[in-house]
Amino acid sequence: VANHGSPFAWWYGQLMSYILRLQTTALKKISDFKTSSGYKHPIVGVHIRRTDKHTEAAFHDVQEYMVQVEDYYAELSLTRRVEKKRVFVATDEPRVVDEIRTK
Repeated sequence: VANHGSPFAWWYGQLMSYILRLQTTALKKISDFKTSSGYKHPIVGVHIRRTDKHTEAAFHDVQEYMVQVEDYYAELSLTRRVEKKRVFVATDEPRVVDEIRTK
């Protein structure tokens, strides 16, 4: 701690990582999901809300999300070989998945 530039921030980080740690049951559920879904690295998660968000925020076209995905994979490819670009889509609008597949 004495060699840390901000001891308060270090202690805060330690405390938060302890408080927010995942419980064994949650870790098992995550592991089971990864196994059953064929989850592999690297993967980019995209959360696209359509039905309940239109009054709170501006509409963003799928292409805007995909630009960010491409930027991520371009940067990642500088340090490692990317054989397959995977995208995990969370959405409340099923048509978004079809739209992403075409882009």
